[in-house]
Amino acid sequence: MDFAGLKVAVIGAGISGIGALKLLLHLGAETTLFDTKDFDQLSEPSKAFLNSNKDIRCILGRGHSINDFIGQDLVVISPGVPYKSRLVSDILKAGIPVIGELVLACYFWKGDIIAITGTNGKSTTTMLVSTLLNKAQIAHVVAGNIGVCLCDKVLEGKTDELAVIEVSSFQLEAMDVEHGFFIKPKVGIWLNLAPDHIDRHPSLEEYGMLKARLFNMQSEDDWAVLNAKDKWIKRLTQTISSRRAYFSLDKGDTNLSAYLSDEHTMAIDIDGYKDYRIDLSSWRLPGRHNVENLMAASIAATIVGASQQDIEEGVKDFIPLDHRISFVGQKDQVTFYDDSKATNVAAAITAIKSFDNSSKPKIILIAGGLGKDEDYSPLVDVVDRLKAIVLFGKERFKIANTLNGSAKHIDIFVLPEDLSKEEADTITENNYSQKIMEFAVNKAFKLSEKGDIILLSPCCASFDLFNSYAERGDTFKQAVSSLIHSN
Repeated sequence: MDFAGLKVAVIGAGISGIGALKLLLHLGAETTLFDTKDFDQLSEPSKAFLNSNKDIRCILGRGHSINDFIGQDLVVISPGVPYKSRLVSDILKAGIPVIGELVLACYFWKGDIIAITGTNGKSTTTMLVSTLLNKAQIAHVVAGNIGVCLCDKVLEGKTDELAVIEVSSFQLEAMDVEHGFFIKPKVGIWLNLAPDHIDRHPSLEEYGMLKARLFNMQSEDDWAVLNAKDKWIKRLTQTISSRRAYFSLDKGDTNLSAYLSDEHTMAIDIDGYKDYRIDLSSWRLPGRHNVENLMAASIAATIVGASQQDIEEGVKDFIPLDHRISFVGQKDQVTFYDDSKATNVAAAITAIKSFDNSSKPKIILIAGGLGKDEDYSPLVDVVDRLKAIVLFGKERFKIANTLNGSAKHIDIFVLPEDLSKEEADTITENNYSQKIMEFAVNKAFKLSEKGDIILLSPCCASFDLFNSYAERGDTFKQAVSSLIHSN
């Protein structure tokens, strides 16, 4: 496709939208940017870019209809734009192709791609793959749902390199195979499937089918790295053309490419590759799910050229990402962990199960936020691991009601409702988010005793109180730091 002179509309002025605009301008396209936010509401980087590129037509600060897109040759949407929205449906009915920023970049990518998807663990696994490739001195770029535009890497002239990309269901949804816009990974990793984004994908079947699109364009020379224990993954990948490499914590599963040969040893045994045994005694990430992430990353890295030594060094040196069951600090032998990235129920349950529960309940959970139409009843199954739960955000009452309706008793505190009048009077509109987090941390600490764990694992998105899960996690860390340094 010749983009010179092509009329292309971009919906969304965030990281993905601006990344797409940069590439499209470089290709000579006539671009129009759409966003429901006013210019003053955009991020500072977005405003700076638009101020320096006055030739971009902007339609901002209002809703849009199909009439705004008549005459466009192509529409590029950001992941936050629902593919099944009325607007996108109308655009497609008008015969205008609609794609995402990631597949726009993949259209120009010449090098191999390692693509990672799954409900949980994508970012950790993406960075694990990158760490192992760095140890193997294999040149690569990291991009995708992790917060880096692959379009930026195209502009940097990196298209011949190996790309390691984190891929969400939203990005897999916005493909257009007919016009050549798709992802074809040399190695595709599917970590797991659990309910998430129910506001966008109402059924687990539909959500899973979107994830399975990662393998649709693969050939028999490509690889699919799959979780052997996930029944949905096994069912939805039965007809793929690529070679399969399964991973599991249980070495009793058959035809495995990665498994635990004993408690502290990971086996890597891929057809056509050497049989490795990797010592995990220096592995620093808590939770069995993170061993699964390591298995998937090790398989992918081995396929593209990493050695046993590279993997062993990566295991020793990998630095966990922020906000993923990250150690924050300790006071009076009570330990604090930040798992703000847990924006769905399955992720929070995984975090809760990551800690030893051999003696008695010792976790005080801090949770709540903006809901995704999820069912919170699975939390009942881990109530016996919790000493108490402190809730805030829009979903606080829904979560509380779910747990109160169970047969298992747990102390539940809802903020700000359970604050004293003196405490509540210190909260203002300007400091609400910060103060609620401070009160949540302080309440959890008052409920704790030596040896307990205070875990922020919200089960929900952050956008009711914070701009992102990262801001929520940082606010938690600030509150913990203030508590630790108080008398």
